[in-house]
Amino acid sequence: MTKQEVLGIFVQAGRFIPPDAVCRQLRGFHHRSSVYSYLLRLHRQGLLHRQTVHGRIVYQISQRGIERLRFFQSANSVNQAHRDDPANRPPGAALEIAGLK
Repeated sequence: MTKQEVLGIFVQAGRFIPPDAVCRQLRGFHHRSSVYSYLLRLHRQGLLHRQTVHGRIVYQISQRGIERLRFFQSANSVNQAHRDDPANRPPGAALEIAGLK
């Protein structure tokens, strides 16, 4: 469970959703209590808004959360471009890829 993955769930939802809905959308198994704790942490960081609706806690992504997600996405694209640039490969990497080394 990464910050980027969790924030992405909230962007897709586009509304307040309960923690159990987040649990169902996460890849792999995560303890319910861990997800609840993580969402509270993201709320305290200002990345999620938190409300109680009909006695249930629900969360929605904040503007700061959207900005953080954009940062992650831009950092990922820069890192991918860096890895794909042949000038950034270690010496001899082309020979290894070609099976000549």
